[in-house]
Amino acid sequence: MRTIGLSLVFCFVGWSATAQNKEQIKNLTAFAEAYGYVKYFHPSDEANQLDWNAFAVYGADQVLKADKDVVVKLNELYKPLAPTTRFYWENDRITYSDENLNPEKEDVSEVTYWQHKGVSFGMVEGGQSPYKSRRINIDNEIDESARFGNVMYKFDAESYQGLKFRYTAAVKMAESSEGNGQLWFRVDKKDGRLGFFENMRERPIKSDEWKKYTIEGTIDQDAKTMNLGAFLLAKGEMYFDEAELEVYQNESWQEIELPDPGFEKGKVKSKLKEGFWLGKGLGYKFSSTKETAFKGKSCVRIIYEGMSYTEKGKQLFDESIKAGEIIEEELAKGIIAQIPLALYINDNKTLPIAEGATELEEKIQKYVKGKNTEDLSVRLGNVIVLYALIKHFYPYLEVSEADWNMLFEEALKKSFEDRTDAEHVETLQAFTAPLEDGHIRVYGKSYQRHVPDIRWEWIENQLVITKVLDADLSISVGDVVDQVNEVPAADYYQKYLSLASASTQKYKQVQANFNSLLGEENSIIKIEIEGEDHELKRTHNYWDYRRSEKKNKIQFKSFDSGISYVNLDVITIDSIQSLLPKLEASKAIIFDLRNYPNGNHGVINLLLKQKDTNKSWMRIPQYLYPNQKSIAGFENHGWELKPEKPHLGDKKIIFITSPAAISYAESYMGFIEGYKLATIVGQPTAGTNGNVNSLYLNDGVQFNFTGMLVYKFDGKLLHGRGIMPDVLVEKTIAGIKAGKDEFLEKALEIARAEN
Repeated sequence: MRTIGLSLVFCFVGWSATAQNKEQIKNLTAFAEAYGYVKYFHPSDEANQLDWNAFAVYGADQVLKADKDVVVKLNELYKPLAPTTRFYWENDRITYSDENLNPEKEDVSEVTYWQHKGVSFGMVEGGQSPYKSRRINIDNEIDESARFGNVMYKFDAESYQGLKFRYTAAVKMAESSEGNGQLWFRVDKKDGRLGFFENMRERPIKSDEWKKYTIEGTIDQDAKTMNLGAFLLAKGEMYFDEAELEVYQNESWQEIELPDPGFEKGKVKSKLKEGFWLGKGLGYKFSSTKETAFKGKSCVRIIYEGMSYTEKGKQLFDESIKAGEIIEEELAKGIIAQIPLALYINDNKTLPIAEGATELEEKIQKYVKGKNTEDLSVRLGNVIVLYALIKHFYPYLEVSEADWNMLFEEALKKSFEDRTDAEHVETLQAFTAPLEDGHIRVYGKSYQRHVPDIRWEWIENQLVITKVLDADLSISVGDVVDQVNEVPAADYYQKYLSLASASTQKYKQVQANFNSLLGEENSIIKIEIEGEDHELKRTHNYWDYRRSEKKNKIQFKSFDSGISYVNLDVITIDSIQSLLPKLEASKAIIFDLRNYPNGNHGVINLLLKQKDTNKSWMRIPQYLYPNQKSIAGFENHGWELKPEKPHLGDKKIIFITSPAAISYAESYMGFIEGYKLATIVGQPTAGTNGNVNSLYLNDGVQFNFTGMLVYKFDGKLLHGRGIMPDVLVEKTIAGIKAGKDEFLEKALEIARAEN
C-alpha cells in the first residue's frame, strides 16, 4: 500500500461565535473536504452515479445535526458510496489495510482510477468543451447527445422590422428533471449577422408547475428571419404550450399567427417545413402529449433519452495510479480520512460492491425535494460544491493568493445569515471574487437586468456619467455623481468592485460599471449631482440595449491621409474580405478591438509575415491527484495560423484595445503583441483567457470559471497582466464632456505621424 500524505490542516481564524457554531463549521469543513476527495478522485461505481449536488445539501444537513458524532456521521454518509474509505478521530487512527480493497479476495489485478483534463465530471458539458474527466479501464458512457433539445419555428421578419415584440409561452419541468427549460428568440439579419437574441440564460426555468414566461425586445431594422421556441438544456423532461407572439404596431399589441400554438394537432416535424414546428436535438424525443396541458388538451413534451454508447475508459494521458494508492488527510482538526484513489474491477464493476447506495439516494431525493436557496442546507450545499471544485481544479488558485480555506469558512458563516436567493448569490460572489478570474459569474433566479437611462464609469477616481439615453433628463455627460441611494458614490461603487472577480483592477471596474446600475425593472435608483437629487427609473434591459447599440456601430470608415478604420467588435470576416481592395490601398489601418471580436480573427493571417509556431500558449492541466499536487502535465494548444494574401502588414497598423477586451479578444491581441504586428493603443486588456467551464448548483444557480492556463507569447502568464499597450491612453472627464473618443484620437494621431 502506498499512502500519499498531502498534509492539509485546517486552522480556524478568530471568530467570536458560540462553541456550537464553531463545531458546526468544523463538521461542515470535514464533510466538504471528504466531498471533494470522493467526488473527483475516488472511482467507485456508486460515487460515479450519485447526484452530487443533492448530496451536498443532504450531507450539510446531516453533519449539522451530528455535533461531536461527526466521524460516525461521515462513515455513515460515505460508506454506501465509497465502502473502502475510512474516517477516524486522530487518536483512533489505524493503518489502512489493503484487505479493504478486496475483502472477498477475488482474483483480480486491473484497477480503475480518475484522470481529469481540466474537469468535466458534474459540469455543464458542451460538444466543444476541451475538458474531460474519465474513469480509466472501466466502461464509461459516452453521451453524444446534443447539449439541448429544441422545439422551434422560423418565419419571415421583413414585415415586422423595427417593431417591438413580445413572445410568451407556458412551460413546466417534470419533477425529476436535472436540466433547465428556456424560451428563446433570435433575429437573423440580411447580412448574415446575428440580430436580437435572448435565451433566458440568466433566468432558467426549474419549476414543475405551469407558468407563463416572456421575452421582449425589438426586431432589428434589417431583420430577415425570426426564430423562436423553447429548449430543454441537459437531462430531464419539459412541457411547452400556448406559444404567442405579438408586435406593437399602430399603437397597440397585435398577435402574429403561429401554427398550432397550443399543439392540439400534435405535429412537430424532424425537418424544417413551412407551417410546422421543428423538433431538433440528438438524444431528445419530441412528441405531443395529453398527460398535461396549460390550456386545451395537448402540449409538446421534450424528453432527454440520450444517444450514448459505452467505451472502455482509455487513458487521457500516460501517468497512472497503482493499486493500493490512498490519500490520508486531516479534513478538519483531529478528523482523519483514508481514501483509496484506485479500486479493483471485476466484470466491469468496482470492488467491493457497496450496500445501501439506492436507499441513500432515496433519502437524499426525499430530503431535497422542494428545497431552494431560502433553505440553509441548500445554501451550505452550494458553498461546499464550489469549494471542492475550485480547490482541485481552478488552475490560478495559487497565483491568485486567495486564502481559499478562510474564504470558505467566511462563506459558510454568511450562509447562516442569508435568507434570500439574492443574498445567497452575493455570498457566492464574495466567496469567489478573490480568485481574480474575470470569467467568474454567479447567476441565480434573482438576477436583475434592468438599468436606468444613463451609463457611468469610474474615471479620475470619480463616478462619471458617460452616456445619457433620455434627453429629458437634467443630467449631462461628464457630470460627477456625488451620492447613490444616499451613500457616497465611492462607497456605493466599492461594493460592486469587491464582488467582481478579475485579475486586473481595470476589469473589475468594467464589471462594476454596469453591475452597479442593475436592478429590478421599474425600480428607482437615486443619485445626487452637485447637490441636486435625481430619481431614475430602471426602464430597460441592459443586455437588450447592448445588442441594439452594437448593430448601430460603425463597421468601417475612411479617414483622411489614406487611413482606414475597422471595428472588429462588429464587422464580419466576410465584410473584411469585401473591403480588402480598400485596405490594400490604405497607408494606415486602425483596427478597433476594445470589446469582443465578431469571429474575424482571420485578420491576423493577413498581418502575419511567417507561419505561427507557438503551439502551447493554451495549457489544460492534467490531474491525477487531489489538491492540484503532482500535476501530471499539460495538454498544449495553439491556433497554428498561416500568412494569407493580400499581406496588410506592410502598412502602418494600429490596434486599439481596452480592459473590456477579454478571452477571445485576448487570444487575438496575443498574436498582435507576440508577433509585433501593430502598435497597440489604449489600456491593458482584461487579463483573463481560456475556455470557460460551467457548473449548475442547486436551485438553478450557475457558476462559470476559467479551466485552463493561458500564456503570453513571451512565456509569462496572461493572468493578471493582459496585453499591454505600447501607447497608454486614459479617459478624462474633460474628454468625456467634450464628446471625444480619446482612444481613437490617439490612434489617428499615430497613423498620421510621419515615420
